Amino acid sequence: MRIIPGRAPHIALAVSDSPRVDFVSRIFGDSGGRFIIAQISSLDSLIKPCSPLTFDLLLLDLAFSNARAWLSVREDGCPILLLVNADEEAEALTLLQSERIADYLLWDESQLKRLPFTVERAIVRYEAQGQNGKRNQTQVLQEAVYQIAEAAVMTASLEDLLPEIHRIISQVMPAENFYIALYDPLQETLSFPYFVDEQETLTETTLPLGRGLTEFVLRSGKSLLCADKSQEQLALSGEVDAVGPPSAIWLGVPLIVDGAAIGVMVVQHYRNSTAYGEVEQRMLEFVSSQVAMVIHRKRMVDALRASETSFRGVFENATVGLGRTTPDGHILLANPAMVHMLGFESLEDLKRRNLSKEGYVDQHSREEFLNRMERDGEVQGLESAWVRVDGSVIYVRESSWAVRDEEGRILYFESVVENVTDRRRAEIALQDKVVALQSLAEIDREILAANDSQSILDLVCRRIAELIKAPKSAIVAMEKFNRRFVTAFHGFANGENLRSEFSTAVHDGMLEHWQSYVVNDVSREQTRYMPFLRANENLHALVVEPFQLSSSVLGALVVFDTSPRQWSEDDIQLVRLLAGQAALALEKMRLLTEARRRADEVSSLYQVAVEIMSRRDLNTVLEMIVDKAAGFYQVSNAFIYLYDEALQEVELSVVSNPEMMLGVRLKLGEGMAGKVASTLQPMTLEDYSQWDGRAHVYDNRHVLAVLEVPMLYGGHLIGILGIESLDISRTFDDADQLSLSLLAEQAASAIYNARLFSEIEDRNRELNRLSHASATLLAGVSSDIPHLCRDIATLLASEFHNSHCSIWLIKDDDLSLERAGVSGPYVDVIRAALLTTKGPGLIAKAIRTRAFINVGDVRGYEDYIEGWEDAASELVVPLRSGDRILGAIDLQNQSLNAYSDDDIRLIELIASQAALMVEHVRLYQQTDHRLHQLTVLSNIDAAIASSLDLRVTLNILVSQISTHLETDAVDVMLLNNHLRLLEFAAGRGFRGNAIRRGSLLLGEDPAGIAALERTVVSIFDLSTHMDLQHPERIAGEDFVSMYAVPLVAKGQIKGVLELFYRRPVESDPDWIHFLEILARQAAVAVEDASLFNDMQRSFTELAVAYDAAIEGWARVLQMRHHEPEELLQMLSNLTLELARRMGIPESEMTHVYRGVLLHDIGKLDISEKILFKPGPLTFEERDIINHHPAYAYDFLQSIAYLRSAMNIPYCHHERWDGSGYPRGLKGEAIPLEARIFSVVKVWTALQYERPFRPAWSRAEATAYIADKAGQEFDPHVVTEFLQMLKDQGEV
Repeated sequence: MRIIPGRAPHIALAVSDSPRVDFVSRIFGDSGGRFIIAQISSLDSLIKPCSPLTFDLLLLDLAFSNARAWLSVREDGCPILLLVNADEEAEALTLLQSERIADYLLWDESQLKRLPFTVERAIVRYEAQGQNGKRNQTQVLQEAVYQIAEAAVMTASLEDLLPEIHRIISQVMPAENFYIALYDPLQETLSFPYFVDEQETLTETTLPLGRGLTEFVLRSGKSLLCADKSQEQLALSGEVDAVGPPSAIWLGVPLIVDGAAIGVMVVQHYRNSTAYGEVEQRMLEFVSSQVAMVIHRKRMVDALRASETSFRGVFENATVGLGRTTPDGHILLANPAMVHMLGFESLEDLKRRNLSKEGYVDQHSREEFLNRMERDGEVQGLESAWVRVDGSVIYVRESSWAVRDEEGRILYFESVVENVTDRRRAEIALQDKVVALQSLAEIDREILAANDSQSILDLVCRRIAELIKAPKSAIVAMEKFNRRFVTAFHGFANGENLRSEFSTAVHDGMLEHWQSYVVNDVSREQTRYMPFLRANENLHALVVEPFQLSSSVLGALVVFDTSPRQWSEDDIQLVRLLAGQAALALEKMRLLTEARRRADEVSSLYQVAVEIMSRRDLNTVLEMIVDKAAGFYQVSNAFIYLYDEALQEVELSVVSNPEMMLGVRLKLGEGMAGKVASTLQPMTLEDYSQWDGRAHVYDNRHVLAVLEVPMLYGGHLIGILGIESLDISRTFDDADQLSLSLLAEQAASAIYNARLFSEIEDRNRELNRLSHASATLLAGVSSDIPHLCRDIATLLASEFHNSHCSIWLIKDDDLSLERAGVSGPYVDVIRAALLTTKGPGLIAKAIRTRAFINVGDVRGYEDYIEGWEDAASELVVPLRSGDRILGAIDLQNQSLNAYSDDDIRLIELIASQAALMVEHVRLYQQTDHRLHQLTVLSNIDAAIASSLDLRVTLNILVSQISTHLETDAVDVMLLNNHLRLLEFAAGRGFRGNAIRRGSLLLGEDPAGIAALERTVVSIFDLSTHMDLQHPERIAGEDFVSMYAVPLVAKGQIKGVLELFYRRPVESDPDWIHFLEILARQAAVAVEDASLFNDMQRSFTELAVAYDAAIEGWARVLQMRHHEPEELLQMLSNLTLELARRMGIPESEMTHVYRGVLLHDIGKLDISEKILFKPGPLTFEERDIINHHPAYAYDFLQSIAYLRSAMNIPYCHHERWDGSGYPRGLKGEAIPLEARIFSVVKVWTALQYERPFRPAWSRAEATAYIADKAGQEFDPHVVTEFLQMLKDQGEV
């Protein structure tokens, strides 16, 4: 049979029932008239071969009448395509193998879609058979290629295509073991999308390129037929590596597309080495090009389909709005996100909206959009307000571009629209949070400034109401084992109503477990809480936020609103933060109260110690100790074990409760008392009856809390002091341990003294030797840093559940770090590493960078140091006080990413408070120590500064040092620079005078060494220091310890300060540093006194020299004017006397005297021709004369020593009425000493002859002075001057 070109194939249809006939007919009908179908009713006419003009193919249903019998006897004829049910497929395969049918299809819709194609293929295959029924090779290959092309068309994906290719290849050659490998050049991998093998199962479908046979074919680009020996040879030559189980024969051909290998197609046989030959190799090569092409095309189709699906998915599933609109506002296209964003049910509903008319809140935004589009062709990031279908407003961020036609006209806009409403609201919320944080900081400062707990609570109530705009608030607090009560309130008229209501709320359960509680509308909650307040205070909404004030007090901050209110997370967070701030502040107040209580305890302990120390009888002392301890600590029993050094045992010697049996002896290490005795360390048990280490003698004792401390005297064990309680609520803390240790110290001293006095009570003369054995008492109590850090760690560990918290502080060396506090559920398994600020680790890094570090996953993190093997995340926050970093808080958690941004902000607030508290305690401790030293230095400085006399200064210095440093003797030796000897200058406390007579060379004895080496020399025990060159200096003084401190000022050694003690006094670096400061202070005092003496002597000499020079100038002026010597003396005497009478202080008289001597010093610059001209002066000459006061000013103002004497030379020619010169001063603007001198000068000068006039009589001069009062002269000065002359008998 042959398909005649231009003629449609004739198909005979033998199908069992009508529905199937209709189904097949419809399939052929859809093929566009490519076939002619004829239905037959019987197979009897087809026993003989089909006529070429009759049918080209028989389409036979196996269920057709007599079909099986007909097939068994039919002779060769037209090809038969069999249609079978699924359960008949095995029978169809048998018929196919016996070549009684050309092919078969299942009655399945997906398979029957291939019916037209399969019909054509069967006809072609039949035509390809020779006359003897045997198919030739070319026809077989063409048929295989044809089938592969058909499969490419009919399969939906590459996954469906590859099994079809395998089936087709199997028809050509044995292919029980068949696979296709595809090459990815970008990833350098081979993928195996299809792999069928009898012996090997592929576990991974994608593998990196190796050196197997498949890769060999891929590299060479040629097919490879390779038997087992050939495979071995390739492996030995290094061309390939053995991969997978060995096969008897292996055949692989490359899949080539556009000259490049995209993969390899392989068949192999494990048993028959002759299964494949050159014929099969050529056949596989022939079909490989078709296989490569259809695989390539199918991959391209799959990729295109995936791309289309992806684009459709992006458009449909995009979270931002995507749309297309016209310039006039009509919506052409929109994705579901856009439809949902604007609140519409469907795209059709949305299309009815016009964006230009009803889409924008502000029409200017649309105009701005269109203007940008027209100008730029696009809009990027334009934010505007849009109206949703329900009238609500949203904020969007729109980016659009214009699509234009060929003429440049805008057709439509493509737009991406993002809903930024949440962001805009978040910005507003962020602004609100900033304001809230600022308010919290201000509240924090106010809380820290408060002086009592009530002020803090009132402040918190008021400020939280202001902060979240709530009209009412209250704080309810509860004491452990006690009732609940309202502590503070805001906005309520009466606190008693609150107490009553909260008491009811507690019983009803609202506050029973102290958990956060939020009610937005009381009426909707149907709650019966607080009916009175709801009715009378109009309460409709509330927030309850609990806080823990301390280990024994719980409380809650409650905020109310008089209207229903949807409390926001920010509102609740602010309430929580302020509750935390209040808790911290109240804890601070609690600590201060606790400190005062401890101070009272110490005072009471002091009284107990004084009373105990006053007793001398040992039994009395012991009984008093246990009685006082039992009463002081309010316990059921107090007891004392005394230590027997000979037997190495402790014996129960005295008890306050007689039920406890006396005389019990315990070995060191046995029981609790034995353990304390062996370790010399205090020990505390909360439940002694459950302790496994108790002594067997006490197995039947049922006591709970027990505290025992060693009693030590001089480092030697005296015994054990203990207290115990039967009360379940009574426990012993660190403060109890400390105070009992102090009492034990006093008790040890009292017992030691009692024992000693019992031995020597008949020798009263030695009582004075025991006077120095007084106890060390605690003068005041301040917060303990480790205890504080443990409290902080406990707070943080409880705040961040399942977290481990540790507090690390920087030591005084600014390098080492110590773990000051730790808390958490896994403390026992945490290793404490040795850390430094410059070393590795997150803690050190946070301290160096001064910033928090939050690591969500510490595994493999570079800077992480493992201290807890289960840790998954870690947060480190530095403790900052001002610009100083004190240490860090370290939090670890088993969960990944355990700490959020909110956690970090909270921990930073807590870290700020913790740093302030730690710094406060540290500064308190440091300040107390420094204050003592500064007080000593200040007292000494004030004392030695009271005099600049060197001898007086040194005596004051040694007196102050002896008093404040409690020395037995002290002296100062000064360096004689001429003799280079240290000589005694001052001392105190010495029994003899040998120290005063001795002198030392530099380098001799401790003082000489200190001066020579300029360093402090300390000797703890002089009895072991046998190399003194001058032991006679301190012979008979019984000194035990001494210190020699060099006195250095301005780099020069001035002497040595020696301190002597008749008792051992051991030094430390701080003490040595203090001595050095004291020595520098003393050296400066010595230097100042020496300089003052030298300066005073120099000043006296200089003053004498100046006065001599001034008197010399005055004599020169007197000789130049040819004036008698007595004139200058008269001027001086009269001026000084009148100045005293006018009230000028005596301290100013020297300056007045020098002014008189220099009054005409300015005339040195004037020619004698003008000065002594016998006739009248010209105007120019008078002007020169009038300038001589200015010349005097210019001369004297440059000499600091004479500036105070300048008023007379400069101003004695000024007149009372302002007519004088050089400045025309008037009245009291003229200096008083100048007004005095002008009267004396004129009165005296008138009585002496001048070249231009004769001398006046005394009466005439006196009359002139009186006449010119109020004009030339000060009338008050004239009056006093005339009275002075009268008193002297001059007039």
